[in-house]
Amino acid sequence: MYGEVGTVIYKDDPNSLEQIGFQLRNLLDKKMDNKNTANWIYSSLAKVKSCAGFEDTFIGDIFNEAKTNQNYEIRQRAHEYSKRSNGIVGITKVEKYDANMTFLKDFIEAAIIKGAKKYEPSK
Repeated sequence: MYGEVGTVIYKDDPNSLEQIGFQLRNLLDKKMDNKNTANWIYSSLAKVKSCAGFEDTFIGDIFNEAKTNQNYEIRQRAHEYSKRSNGIVGITKVEKYDANMTFLKDFIEAAIIKGAKKYEPSK
């Protein structure tokens, strides 16, 4: 989330993007309870790298180091993101966004049938 929001707000601010990148790199040094957390951090770093206002001085090195990580998902992401000169641009771009989340309709109806409470926004 940090990388996602930060790259939208600061996409043209190289100093802020660099700070976001450094903070994300620092998170990689921390012990994580869930191994998937690191995957999300690498994706966030790729998003920072993809910003036109960002001059990559360290993210490429992080990806190169990750190519030998024991976690195969991290290795795979590192290889994919390293091959793309502009990071993650085009990989996760959403062309159509369903703000009403109609794709959840069947799931919600099935949950209500099973006894889940219906959402009431006024409460």
